[in-house]
Amino acid sequence: MERFETRLFELSSEARGGKRPIKMILHRIMDSPDDYQDNGVSWNEEYVREAAARVDAADIAVEYLSKGMTAEDTEISGHGFAGETLDADGKPMPAFNADSEVVGTITKAYITTVELNGAPTKVLMADGFIYEHRHPGLVAWLKEHVPNGEVMGSVEIVGCPENNNEIVYADGYKPKGRVPMRYEYAGYAILSASVEPADKACYVLEINENKGDECMDETKAREFVDEIKQEIHAVLDENTRLTAEINELNEQADAKVAELNEANAQIAQLQQALEQVKAEMQAKCAEFDEKCAEYDREMDALRAERNTLQEAIAKYKVQERLNSLNQALAPFTVAEQNEANEMIEAFKADPMNHEINEITTAILAGIGRRAKEAEKKASEQNAKAEPESIESVVEPEKTLSSASIF
Repeated sequence: MERFETRLFELSSEARGGKRPIKMILHRIMDSPDDYQDNGVSWNEEYVREAAARVDAADIAVEYLSKGMTAEDTEISGHGFAGETLDADGKPMPAFNADSEVVGTITKAYITTVELNGAPTKVLMADGFIYEHRHPGLVAWLKEHVPNGEVMGSVEIVGCPENNNEIVYADGYKPKGRVPMRYEYAGYAILSASVEPADKACYVLEINENKGDECMDETKAREFVDEIKQEIHAVLDENTRLTAEINELNEQADAKVAELNEANAQIAQLQQALEQVKAEMQAKCAEFDEKCAEYDREMDALRAERNTLQEAIAKYKVQERLNSLNQALAPFTVAEQNEANEMIEAFKADPMNHEINEITTAILAGIGRRAKEAEKKASEQNAKAEPESIESVVEPEKTLSSASIF
């Protein structure tokens, strides 16, 4: 959560239903991150407009030192912020002390231009109301102090649930010139005059409360002077206390500077050691790279040798297969080999994927087929030649018989 102090803008002169309308300048709007409040925040109009659209029902709160029914017995302090805690879902959220009470509600917020210190200034204005029927002393106190510019305000922003309730800044968090980008307006705390505003451009312009002129008599004047004296003494005492605190802080700062110098010396030593380690690592890496390159060259040579051997082995195996084929075909004549000519040519084209016995089987089958054809042809020829032989034998006998007869 971040808080940004401004001054109360306007308190209405009329209340309705126990609710006193109020206007607050939440903060100024800047044109560039180079323009920022004393706390380092620069408000961008685009992101402000997005968050302002969700401001409805944001709290107006007060930390009471004394809660009374009149202005005289009412005294307020800061914002009541007591640190951070976790909500019911386990996400971070701001925590406030028991004296911090919700006294009203913001109903809407909008960007407008008002005249501040004689110059038009773009601001985020908020409308809301104070629960006067529950806090009459506070409203009376506001009516008395707002016209004097003594009432401050602290607008509070928190992160969005989708970002784990953490504020998201454009370009990241920076001590000066940081720009809230994703956030919610959580509330507005009314503060006492002792709080210095972070944005000095935000102060009271007017208040809708008319008062008649009052004249001081001598008694009141003396009382007023006595009050001023008491305030002066209180301021001097506070200055003395603050001076002592400043001196103590200066001593602590000197001690921190000494610690910082010692830490810087240690950092320098560590940096030197780191540079030495880096140099050694680079040398080791260079040596490793050279060895890897050498191993790669050796591996390439071995791969080339292996490929050469594989090619030689492949050629040897092919030739061996071709020799086996020639040996298997040797017993057969060329005519007999022609019975499996296509298979022989296929084998010669791819010796490793064909079988020799298939070729010899085909040749033998062809030889058997041709033998059967020859035997058949011979039988047919014998069948035709046999009657002629008989006639030639018988006929001479017949001739001889005739001759013997005659």
